[in-house]
Amino acid sequence: MVDVASYLDEVDLNGLTPYVGGRHYRHPTLAFVSRAFPIVKWIVGGNSLVVPSEGDGLLILPRGADAALEWAEGRVVGWSLLTEQDGPDGNRAFRVYRVPAGTSYVLPESIDANFGHVISLQGFELLSPARSGGAVEALFLWRVNSPIEQPDLLPIARVVDTWGGVWGETRPFHYPSEQWAPGDLWLDRMSIPVDPGAPPGDYVIQLGFYAQSDGTVLPVLDEAGSYAGSAAQIPVTVGRAGQQTDMDSLDIRTRMDASTELGLTLLGANLDSDQVLAGEPVYLTLFWQADRGSLQDLDVRVSLGNVVLSEGPPVHGTYPTDQWEAGDVIADRYDARVNREENSGVFPVLVELIRDGGVSVFGPVEVGRVTVEATDREFEIPALQYPVEIPLGDQVELLGYDLQLVPSEDRLIVTLYWKALREMDVSYTVFNHLLDPDGSAFAYHDGIPAEGGYPTTLWITGEVVTDRHEIDLPEGLSPGIYEWEVGLYVSETGDRLAVPGAVDGAIHLQVTYQP
Repeated sequence: MVDVASYLDEVDLNGLTPYVGGRHYRHPTLAFVSRAFPIVKWIVGGNSLVVPSEGDGLLILPRGADAALEWAEGRVVGWSLLTEQDGPDGNRAFRVYRVPAGTSYVLPESIDANFGHVISLQGFELLSPARSGGAVEALFLWRVNSPIEQPDLLPIARVVDTWGGVWGETRPFHYPSEQWAPGDLWLDRMSIPVDPGAPPGDYVIQLGFYAQSDGTVLPVLDEAGSYAGSAAQIPVTVGRAGQQTDMDSLDIRTRMDASTELGLTLLGANLDSDQVLAGEPVYLTLFWQADRGSLQDLDVRVSLGNVVLSEGPPVHGTYPTDQWEAGDVIADRYDARVNREENSGVFPVLVELIRDGGVSVFGPVEVGRVTVEATDREFEIPALQYPVEIPLGDQVELLGYDLQLVPSEDRLIVTLYWKALREMDVSYTVFNHLLDPDGSAFAYHDGIPAEGGYPTTLWITGEVVTDRHEIDLPEGLSPGIYEWEVGLYVSETGDRLAVPGAVDGAIHLQVTYQP
């Protein structure tokens, strides 16, 4: 770093943006030694390559980071090696590349994912086959679109299965957002771990951005600028483990090592739900090992006391045991729901292996106990300040609402009254948006019903749910009549439940503001 400092202080940096790929952000040695430190931008670990929005870039890779950009060869068009210098031990101290304005990236897959008009994902490349217990190695091409209001944004990348289960996550700190400038092109390499025991099959990489300070997530916007979810999704296939699984890496909390004569061993279980409301899922992971190949086709039955929660082939019915190979270790996850009208009590969670005809050939084995609490429900419609009776799809009806204005706190309290038209397997998010004349929201509150405490997946047919939301109003809001839109959507995708006569999936109401 001392050598890098000397180079920076000797070279003409006029019209150049210097990037240093140090092991540390704002490396203290460079801060102490170099006059150029205030204008240096950092790519931590050398896992990024940035084309600046204005002028050329000067990329300096010290020894600790100079191997990190080997993946850039053949994928970056226009950059060139300027110099390399040796250190006092005779080994290379650093290399310097010039990254001219207009340098382009060649990636095989294009995509257009807009994150809140702040940054967009424009391309990607999966570098090697992903394996259970390994990692997804990938390149992502980002473009900064607007000035940064949140200087602590970080990317988050997850490997997620078809049912929403997360099997690996990384939150890299490669090119911190406080350095971003509109127009920057940023090529980033990520290594996203895949948990040991992840079943082979189809997954997605979910990519998003969040603020470290308050957890705010940048929304993904569609072409019309409307909310389209919280993450971009890229398909990826995960294959079998490339080597023998380290049992300690599985993090099995209840070890069992229960072998069977069927060629399978139940290594253990993780019961993540010890107390649930009626209607909530019981989260359970079973860890199996195939002791040999050519196994029988066996089903797994999971019961809560005398009630069967799930029965079928492992991995939600997608990975039958006759496809397993000798040595395979499979983490088989369950999220089966307790009956919504189950009585309170403490019940054992039991596991069995079932052969054709429903014959139990292993177990039942108790893997833990769950306390179930009955859910308090209301079916009577209360007195409504404003009755409306508007259905949303065939799922829910908005019976009406109450409004309370708190001028001293610049706050509007909305109480919605919903009626469940059927039982739902999807957890919907409620949106309340106050709109300007141009249709943009100037005040809003989105959330799971009943202040996050009563998701739609717990409701039963005919139930009436009271749902309170507090909307903070801008200071100095002018008196008047404002449009207010209400509805339900899926947070992962932004898809809204349909409203009769409304193409935007919203119930359009009005609020009179008179402080």
